[in-house]
Amino acid sequence: MDPTVIICIDGLGKDLISLENTPFLYEFGKNNLISRLETLFAFTGIEYCFFSGKEPDKTKIWLEFEKSKRSIFNNPLIRLFSFNKKLRTYLGAFIQLFSNRTYIAGLHNIPKNMLKYFDTSSKKGLWEKEYFKDKNFVFYKWPFFIQKDENKLTKRLVFKYEKDNERLKRLTLLLELEVKKPEPSNRNIVELNREIREDSRDLLKLQNLYEERYTVEIDASESIKDILKALGSENKPKR
Repeated sequence: MDPTVIICIDGLGKDLISLENTPFLYEFGKNNLISRLETLFAFTGIEYCFFSGKEPDKTKIWLEFEKSKRSIFNNPLIRLFSFNKKLRTYLGAFIQLFSNRTYIAGLHNIPKNMLKYFDTSSKKGLWEKEYFKDKNFVFYKWPFFIQKDENKLTKRLVFKYEKDNERLKRLTLLLELEVKKPEPSNRNIVELNREIREDSRDLLKLQNLYEERYTVEIDASESIKDILKALGSENKPKR
């Protein structure tokens, strides 16, 4: 079997791949196959379909979440910090990890007041399925980075590839480069401004919250995982 790399880009229409908009993908596609994934209901959660070749009526997995009377997300800590989607997702990830799950879902797609009614449809990671059993592979599905070489399986947790301040710097640089173009894209400018504004707002909220409630100090230049460490520390909330 020839080595195969499968790259799935959620939400990117095949018609948008061009030399101007996506030069790398355009050149990559000249010597490789680029095609549209047929959508049944959604992409996220039904990855088993295109790895196994079985449709949802066979896998019994239609969406990433399913209704549940005993959801592990019915958790007071998640409810307390549901005002922030990023923090809610990280807390949800740790709860799933502590429950020995290897399929970890983000919680940003479920309204905060509905989380207690839903759980993930899948509990095990894709690499544990039959399709990968006799194959060597490198696989990343947040937050697991999995590598298998012959019979050796290596598993690492990679929650994020950049710190919050690095992300803000990157977005700001992209915005500056877009504005300097002879014909800047208004859509790109609006989207980058929105991301910068939302990230800055969330960081400020978190910083203010922990300054008010906790004796520990949090450097906003670090990542969300430092906040989670602080939550697990012995420092007590201020009275």
